[in-house]
Amino acid sequence: MFVWQFAASEGPERETASLAILTEFHQVAVGLGMQSIVFSSVPNSAAYRAIRRYAWKVCSSVPRAMNSLPPFSEPVETGVLLVLKTETEPE
Repeated sequence: MFVWQFAASEGPERETASLAILTEFHQVAVGLGMQSIVFSSVPNSAAYRAIRRYAWKVCSSVPRAMNSLPPFSEPVETGVLLVLKTETEPE
C-alpha cells in the first residue's frame, strides 16, 4: 500500500487531507494488531522528510533505517521501519 504518497503530495489541503488519511490508516493498523510498518524511501529526500514529519504527528514516532529492503524497492531507496504507538500504552 502506497499510503505514504499522501504525505509527499502537494497542494493547499495537503496537510489536512494527509493527516486525516494517515490518522485513519494508523488507527486501522493498530486495530489489526500491527506493531510496525516497513516501507522504502530515498534517504533525506523531500518526500522522506515529509513522511518523518507526518509520522511524528500521527504516531509520535520517527522512521528508522533498516538493513534490508522491501522486495519492491528501487536501488536508490533504503528500507525504513516505523514503530506504531497507540495513544495509551499498556502499563
